Amino acid sequence: MPWPHPWWVDIFPSLLAYERFLDVGVAGLPEEGLFDLGTPTLSLIFERGADLPSSMRREATRQGWPVAGPKAYPWVQHRDRDGLLMPLTEKDVLIVSACATSLATFFLKHGGIFFSTPEFVCMVNNQSGEIEGFIETCVRGIPLTLFKNSIHEDKIIPSIAEVAAAVHQVPPANFPHLVAYPDNRTHIFTELESLPKEVFDEYDIAQTAKRFVFDHIPKAKPAVLVHGDLLPQNLICGEDDSGWRTSVIDWEFARIGDPAYDLSIVTRGDRKLAGKKNGLNLLLTFYREAGGLEISQSDFHIHELILALNWLWESTIKRRKGHNGHGPDFYLEKIESILRRIEKAGN
Repeated sequence: MPWPHPWWVDIFPSLLAYERFLDVGVAGLPEEGLFDLGTPTLSLIFERGADLPSSMRREATRQGWPVAGPKAYPWVQHRDRDGLLMPLTEKDVLIVSACATSLATFFLKHGGIFFSTPEFVCMVNNQSGEIEGFIETCVRGIPLTLFKNSIHEDKIIPSIAEVAAAVHQVPPANFPHLVAYPDNRTHIFTELESLPKEVFDEYDIAQTAKRFVFDHIPKAKPAVLVHGDLLPQNLICGEDDSGWRTSVIDWEFARIGDPAYDLSIVTRGDRKLAGKKNGLNLLLTFYREAGGLEISQSDFHIHELILALNWLWESTIKRRKGHNGHGPDFYLEKIESILRRIEKAGN
């Protein structure tokens, strides 16, 4: 996918500074005069050589500065909160170099991935030096959720399936920091064992669901990269001159595990998916066509049941504390619905 030009990363001195920048609502810098940005900013910009000022191109030629490619010429700006350019300091250069190195490492590893993701910029510490959060780049488009009832509604299920298939092909070794199960069976047993004993004591249907899981445990297969939350709102999509493009956000639940888990998060035990009665079958079909791994409907249902059992017990505890929202009856009906569909399909 061709990148927009210029492509840049803005680096802020703190999370509070970034919030001030958002409050100002800056859409761009004026050609001249002062403008309140709310904070100083440090920017790493990748510009086409042809779009650089002629004076800068002459200086690059005179100095003999190497350029990796004419479509990605890097340059750095440091502006004060009034938008005025400031001389670069040694600290500025170190910060931008670290950011550029991180981006380069990511794209070398994932250059073949068709979807894009937000890029990590820096950690943010509070005044005590404790990590308070982090800043990442933004992605362009709108959440896939908003395409429902639009001319692009039919792209919802294929887009989810294509992203899931692509995520599951990314080498797990690239992410040694993630929680990792050695295979799909270990993932399933770990999730099942994490359920509280009380849910099986209190609800007979929980025992029925547990028996189905044990009766349909699949053969062991290597674990893969799992996003963990591939809901439509986490896929940012749009169409440009290069065609349909997709970005994937919110990776906080990523792990190395069973690929069926990713798809069960999408279906969530519901009969319909994106308004389609046969949504599960469509999702599986598009997933396989996109080069996805071999996943059966029973693999799906195992994780759907475990998720529903978790929600059942969470709702039981919340109801006892007087909280509103879906109560246990809602999730009991969901589990019963999954089991009915399993029986009807002969699984």
